[in-house]
Amino acid sequence: TMLWVITDRGLQIKVQPTDTSGLPLTSGAVVVSVRPEKVNVSFSPPDDAINCFEGRLKHVMYLGTHVHYVVQLRSGDQLTVRQPNALNVPDGDTPIYLHWGADDCLALPE
Repeated sequence: TMLWVITDRGLQIKVQPTDTSGLPLTSGAVVVSVRPEKVNVSFSPPDDAINCFEGRLKHVMYLGTHVHYVVQLRSGDQLTVRQPNALNVPDGDTPIYLHWGADDCLALPE
């Protein structure tokens, strides 16, 4: 079973509920956690996009073999993404898409 979480700003995120979380499957406040290295970055929306959100690049931090991107989504939310230092860095006007699998994020009690 998958769990749909709707954020205050209207993002719909599909998550894998954990047995240990003790969450009700119907309602309640949760925090959705996604590890930065599990977020995929692309310049076009993937075909099978679950948990895919459009945004713009706001900040880049180079950390040797990896890069941290701060991306502002259209909803106004900001996410930090960790990627190998191989991607061509887009400018702040280029649409980019962040996406991840439902089993790569967790819903935790708030």
